[in-house]
Amino acid sequence: MSIWVFLIGILFGVLIGVIFSFRTAVTPLQNKISDQNQQQRIYQNYISKERYPYSKEGFRFIGDPVDGIQFENNEIIFVDILSDDKKVNERRKYVKQLVESRKVKYMEILV
Repeated sequence: MSIWVFLIGILFGVLIGVIFSFRTAVTPLQNKISDQNQQQRIYQNYISKERYPYSKEGFRFIGDPVDGIQFENNEIIFVDILSDDKKVNERRKYVKQLVESRKVKYMEILV
């Protein structure tokens, strides 16, 4: 009898551990992915409007630290789409400063 109580206790502990791990690890990641997908849809909607000055096919969404990268025939443009409620944080300012001071590199990694 006591061995069954012990086994049920172990199963119950494992179940609680799995639920706790899921809630602390997986749920925040799912929320972040959902937020990124929603943000991407908003930017793709903006990019598809006529007032965007570049080809929408050349835009690639990144999300952070800039919203995206625009690939044109003779240039690559870092794009940060700002709205009234979106503030430019320090990281975005720093990326802008690096790009403007031409401290941008290209690197290939062979695997």
